[in-house]
Amino acid sequence: MTAAATAMAHLIGARLLALSTYNPAADALTCHAIVTPSATEAALQTDLTPWPPGVTLPIPSDAVRQALLCGKLQSMGGDEGLLFGNAPNQVCIHARKMLGITACYVVGMVWRDAIVGCIMFGMAEASMVEADLIEACAHQVAALHQQRRTEQMLSETNARLETHVRERTAQLEAANRALQASEEKYRRLFDNAQAGMFRTRMDGSAVLEVNAKLAQIVNKPVEEIVGRPTLFNWAEPAKRTEMLHMFQTRDHIAEFEIPTLTGDGQVRTLLLSITAYPEENLLEGTAIDITERKAMEEALRESERRITDLLHNLPGMVYRCRNEPLWTSEFISDGSIELTGYAPEDLIENRRLAYADLIEPEDRAMVWETVQAGVGENRSFELTYRIRTATGAQKWVWEKGSAVRAPDGTVVALEGFVTDITAIKTAQEAVRASEMRFRALFEATNIGTAIVGTDGRLIEANPALSRYLEYTTAELRGMDIAQLTYPDDYPADATQLTELVAGAIDAYTMEKRYVTKSGRITWGLLTASIARDANGAPLFLIGQVQDIDERRRVQAELEQLYLRTQQDAEEKAILLNEVNHRVKNNLMAILGLLLAESEFAAPEQRPLVETTYQNVARRIKSLLEVHQMLSASEWSSLALSELIERVIHAERSGHAQGDYIEVQVTPSTIQVSPRKASNLAIIINELFSNSCKHAADARSTLLRVKVALTATDSDIVIEYCDNGSGYREDVLCGQRYGVGIYLIRRIVEGTLRGSVTLTNDSGAVTRIRIPVDRSEHTGKGVMI
Repeated sequence: MTAAATAMAHLIGARLLALSTYNPAADALTCHAIVTPSATEAALQTDLTPWPPGVTLPIPSDAVRQALLCGKLQSMGGDEGLLFGNAPNQVCIHARKMLGITACYVVGMVWRDAIVGCIMFGMAEASMVEADLIEACAHQVAALHQQRRTEQMLSETNARLETHVRERTAQLEAANRALQASEEKYRRLFDNAQAGMFRTRMDGSAVLEVNAKLAQIVNKPVEEIVGRPTLFNWAEPAKRTEMLHMFQTRDHIAEFEIPTLTGDGQVRTLLLSITAYPEENLLEGTAIDITERKAMEEALRESERRITDLLHNLPGMVYRCRNEPLWTSEFISDGSIELTGYAPEDLIENRRLAYADLIEPEDRAMVWETVQAGVGENRSFELTYRIRTATGAQKWVWEKGSAVRAPDGTVVALEGFVTDITAIKTAQEAVRASEMRFRALFEATNIGTAIVGTDGRLIEANPALSRYLEYTTAELRGMDIAQLTYPDDYPADATQLTELVAGAIDAYTMEKRYVTKSGRITWGLLTASIARDANGAPLFLIGQVQDIDERRRVQAELEQLYLRTQQDAEEKAILLNEVNHRVKNNLMAILGLLLAESEFAAPEQRPLVETTYQNVARRIKSLLEVHQMLSASEWSSLALSELIERVIHAERSGHAQGDYIEVQVTPSTIQVSPRKASNLAIIINELFSNSCKHAADARSTLLRVKVALTATDSDIVIEYCDNGSGYREDVLCGQRYGVGIYLIRRIVEGTLRGSVTLTNDSGAVTRIRIPVDRSEHTGKGVMI
């Protein structure tokens, strides 16, 4: 650059020449050479130190900027300084005087429309300046500068390329070594991985590679897998279809579960993660056998379900809370709903209210102190207290819990269980009340009572037994029952006591003799039972003794009375049999006399006599039937319905059309006294005889007779009906009676003090009302 500047200075005759290049980024000029044509002038350069080569300074003037833009010669004027507008004036003046410079110029160096720089020079005379020559020189210097700059750039570029090639080659070699190491590492990882790994064609044409772990999982040798079209034996083909469908929208599938059949026929669950490389027709993936894990997860879910069910079914509330006065809950089971009426979310973190708010105010201090005592002594705590539920009801609860501690021993929470014991409390109160009542009854009863151990020794005795046996209650306590029992009676008592304790019997009663403290022998009625626990084990016996000395005396007297009564009954039976026999004989004698009288009657009177004989015989037959029933009952009361059936049966059996008569008698508990039985037998006999005579004569079909019996507190009603032609009008009006109706009215209205009503309703209806006889009593029913 200096040689070019010197040559140009000689060519144009410049006394001083400065060559600078343009820096577009800084919009400044960098001086490259300052030359003078002669040695004398070269010495002057020592005074030009403000402009050493390589210094970059701002563009000095508008003339210089104009020259840079157009590449033409521009005059800098006589007073602007030779080189740069900011140079010191004394230097410029000195240089101009020393070199004889009268005019200064600047010409821009432009190469191919690009600003290269400028040349500033000073001339002795302005007329010596040849613009074309100077501009041509400037153009040549610019071309020369650009050429050298290009060469320099090429050299620098070549050096950089060589350096880059060397660095890139080194990088490629390092990358190749790293790749080889990575492939070796991948191969070791592939072969030794604890997860199954594989590579297959995406189109399913072949399995390319599997590791030993995958072969172990599917229970097949590697040789049987590689090269085959399919890797897995899908237990559920729909899973394979689902996976292929997923690959239509993505290139990677993570954690896809499939059931597959192994070589030995087992079904294993695998977890696949697969990446697809469609451009290479390649699938790469891993397979992890999660069969055991799935089983464990299922077992865990089942365990959690059982725990959840257990918590749900527990008769109370499981909790975890902080150890603070509010008992702020961190967890509460669903049992809180039934226990408190509040859902878990109402109590957790005191969202609606704190658990402490449920505790009755009177119990809160006790609850806090009891829990803190257990926590402080590092033991579980157990307590009962009262709470108030959402409905306002009060409940007794039982709580048991313990502290949960961090490794350093700090209490982080409390865990426990709360359950409703209101029913138990109520039962306990009932038991206490029952015990008090039992104690009061035990002490106050007049029946001697003792609680006896299973060994036969008295545990406790009441005052009544103490008085009976003439011992104090303290003396009786601990005594063996053998000491109090008459020796001859003890074996039977001990045998039953053994059976009672063994469970062979539930209780026993026996009469036995006791020996009192004074030696007196007294009879007592012992009733013994046993109390057992929930498992049936015997706890103690309860014995009650009644003084039966007086009863035994009365019983002995009754036995004597019974013997005398039995003798009287036997004598009475003999007498009744004799009376029965004589009554029968007398009645039969009467029949015999009537029969003899009828045989000696005049011919014209014989029909009337025979009819009279038959009627009397019929009535006597009914009396014999009643007499036989009374004899069988030893002249006690008879059932009215049975009496009616027996009388009708006896009459029907002697009737020519007896098989065409149907009789229905209403069952009843009404009783008939012996003194009225004969009267009722005659009444029924007369009614049935009339039915057989009148109804049967009027009908050729079946005769039906119904007898209904009803009773009130004051009287009984006998309603006798048949399906015959009914009573004649003159009979209903009372204008004319036969012997039968006459007898019925005389007996009912006269002897029995009752009433008779005759009506017709599809036949004859006779309603007889008889007052109840309150002078005679029976446990069998109403008596007439």
